Amino acid sequence: WANMNLGAQKPEEYGDYFVGGSVISDENGRMPSEDEFGELINNCTWSWVENNGHVGYKVSSKINENSIFLPAAGLIACDKLYNAEKLGYYLSSTRKTNPVATIELLMSKKSIEIYLAGSYKRSVRLVSK
Repeated sequence: WANMNLGAQKPEEYGDYFVGGSVISDENGRMPSEDEFGELINNCTWSWVENNGHVGYKVSSKINENSIFLPAAGLIACDKLYNAEKLGYYLSSTRKTNPVATIELLMSKKSIEIYLAGSYKRSVRLVSK
């Protein structure tokens, strides 16, 4: 997993926001799949923490000592930021056809779930190619 959101300069920054259905890939990696989000949920310990003034999850591997910080970056609807510091929405590359929607990782202080994303702009965390 990349150490920060796409478009961020530091791990605690929100980065850029993207619409579900976008396929994003660059020299740093590609969008994760639904299965990769599942592996992240099942193979890591999730701790709600503050990191340089932003809250989110420190996600620590149960297999090795690797960890990442996923900020609760909210989402953008009608050019306005909503739920920052409360919820995190991370897009995957997995699409469902009925209804047509992209799978996302949805996280709050109380839960981490795989969910169907709506049409608003969300964060992206790349994984290695």
